[in-house]
Amino acid sequence: MNTARRQRYNIRMLPFPLVLALALAVAPNTSVARQPNQQPNNPVPVVTSASVPLYPRIVLMAQITGVVRLRVSTDGNHVTSMEMESGAPILANAAEESIKTWQFEPHKPTTFETTFTYKLLPMTCDAKGQCNGRENDEVLLHLPTDVQISTRAAVLN
Repeated sequence: MNTARRQRYNIRMLPFPLVLALALAVAPNTSVARQPNQQPNNPVPVVTSASVPLYPRIVLMAQITGVVRLRVSTDGNHVTSMEMESGAPILANAAEESIKTWQFEPHKPTTFETTFTYKLLPMTCDAKGQCNGRENDEVLLHLPTDVQISTRAAVLN
């Protein structure tokens, strides 16, 4: 029986052209991969009206943060259904309440994913002991696909 001996190579000892050829051979075909800035096949609808989402008070008191991903379906004007893909249920409830207020320009019924990010910012205090509060909430809307809600972490007595 002929047994072939398996050879191990240290990649640092291989000639550069061979390393380059190996790297190109195992690299994915990037011409087929979708570029991040490419438009999807079904463009997302344009939101014409929406309420500003806030960090829910109970969630803030519990100091819960996180990312919620929801799959949203529309009938061409309004949201018809939402399905939670991932995230904390208490944050998903807040995101769903916000999404219920969305109205769209007329479009073909579609389904898309939206992401809500809830983040607590550090509380800052000055030399006199005065701390900033919720008046510094930040909401960044890239509707309908991305919503970021940040607020100061406050300890309530």
